[in-house]
Amino acid sequence: MSQTFVVYFDAPEVMGYPFDEQNYFLSYQGFSELCSTHNVDFYIVRGPNSYLGNMRFQSGWKFVGEALQAVTEPIQADVIYVKGSSLRTEPEAIRVNQAELMDICADKLKTYALFGDYMAKTAPLPADHWQETIKNFPSDILVLKPVTGMEGRGILVVSKEHFQYDQLDPHYAPYLVQEFIDCSAGMPGLVEGRHDLRLYIFNGVAKLAEYRRPKPNGYLANIAQGGSLTVLKMPQVPDWATQFVPKIDKHFHKFFPRIYTIDLMYADHRPYLVELNSRPGLPYRDWEYYDELHQYIFDTLYSALPHA
Repeated sequence: MSQTFVVYFDAPEVMGYPFDEQNYFLSYQGFSELCSTHNVDFYIVRGPNSYLGNMRFQSGWKFVGEALQAVTEPIQADVIYVKGSSLRTEPEAIRVNQAELMDICADKLKTYALFGDYMAKTAPLPADHWQETIKNFPSDILVLKPVTGMEGRGILVVSKEHFQYDQLDPHYAPYLVQEFIDCSAGMPGLVEGRHDLRLYIFNGVAKLAEYRRPKPNGYLANIAQGGSLTVLKMPQVPDWATQFVPKIDKHFHKFFPRIYTIDLMYADHRPYLVELNSRPGLPYRDWEYYDELHQYIFDTLYSALPHA
């Protein structure tokens, strides 16, 4: 008997995010093919209103060849791969990831509350008395981020002297402020210049890694902001990074199964936690770890099945 995986997105349109980016559409098509080889049915479901309860969705889509075909009858999921923030399910629903883990990763103030010892100084940035807030930050440069932002959108790196609150895009409010950490010295023996190091964690184990660098004279290493990506073999990952993983994952043991990433930077002879991401994107077809990442995601979803 075949099993059923569904992937959930918030956008209700069939070609809404992330399929508005062709590379992601193609990656999910490839993931559907992988599922098929393991006798697993794979469906796309969209929008919180499509959820009927008890892991059933009103309708959805499936890949047929290179196209999506509408499925009009209800879809019963065995595992829900949650790639949006608006889905509310029962506590017993089998999903990757659980809502609490997703909330800790998405809300950077909640991340800081739990892992502040490993992060740059961070505080909420209220619109009505932001001047008093930034006075408490020692660095001449500030990092302003949306509390729940993604892909580097809405981030501003600016001198404290010249910052004004109206420089921030209100679409991404509320904001937080962080101390600027200068990582321009790079990671010893690995990369020179500004960077971040991403580790992919599957059920507590780091299995893939990459470092990203911003475009020249930039600060943001996100691929969506024009950053470059270099894949690392796990033996290339510095010990300080692999030893950092248990410090984070020990707080997440109750969430099974789990997929998330840890973004780090190295400065002042120590790692800094930049952020956590419970919804990392699927790989583009020309990325070196395309097949590996697909397989690790599949294996983690499969581990959620009762017989696994």
